[in-house]
Amino acid sequence: MSQVWAVFGYELRRNLTPWRIGAWLALVSFPVVIVLLVRFQGEIVTNMPRSTIDTVWSVLFYMLIPCVCCALGVFLNAAPAIATELEQRSWVYLATRPHGVVCLLLGKYLLAVVWGVTAAVVSVTLVTLLIGFDPLFTAAAPGTFGNDSGIGQRVQWMARIWFTMIRLCLLSSVAYGALYLLIGALFPRRAMVFCVAYTGVVEVILSLIPANINRLTVQYRLRSLMINWAEPEGQKEIRGNAFFRHVFAEGGNPEQILWLLLLTVVFLSAALAVARASEFTGASESDV
Repeated sequence: MSQVWAVFGYELRRNLTPWRIGAWLALVSFPVVIVLLVRFQGEIVTNMPRSTIDTVWSVLFYMLIPCVCCALGVFLNAAPAIATELEQRSWVYLATRPHGVVCLLLGKYLLAVVWGVTAAVVSVTLVTLLIGFDPLFTAAAPGTFGNDSGIGQRVQWMARIWFTMIRLCLLSSVAYGALYLLIGALFPRRAMVFCVAYTGVVEVILSLIPANINRLTVQYRLRSLMINWAEPEGQKEIRGNAFFRHVFAEGGNPEQILWLLLLTVVFLSAALAVARASEFTGASESDV
């Protein structure tokens, strides 16, 4: 285990460059910028009921942070984990050492998760504070913010949405990190391309198809946890709809978390097995 932490520390120090830090700040800023743009077009939502506005923010936060910020954060670090070593021609030295490949991939996986989670935590904290006490939107519900009970309701909503998104971000980073690591092990030369294609086709399109196949996607489980934890307005009506009944899982929260952890273990184990069994070459395509 000490070797894994050694790889993690080395990769962390190597990632503390101006370009990488700028990419991390871009991940943090993206949801904030989108929320500010919505803020400047406040007339779109100011006439909505308070509960509807809260639902809009819950869904928007979920799409921007666990789905985009976390997935992109782990994608940039986990997908090219093997390709980077092949390009640097260091794979052969790692493969010949006891557990070298396993320690390398686990260390890079931990870095990807930490990179995605930290960016998401900072981002969700900023957007929650930005919206929670924004007078433009709190004024949309007359009489609910100018008294102690109104302030208490807003603080309660902020705490619930913040805690919900933090848990979703952690689960999203852990699951997507293992998934992208597996894709990177299967297709090291085209890892980034295959990760983008998989995310668009499977995690976006296939996860919304009302069929049993969508139960094997990460988005299906995260989406179900979001609607349970955030408690948006009309939750029962949504689950009662014939279409959405197949888009959201019917089981409880422990079941969805167990599914995500099981998928993570399967993806991570498969990535390690493929990396150890494959005979990657450090030669470029022009050398073969």
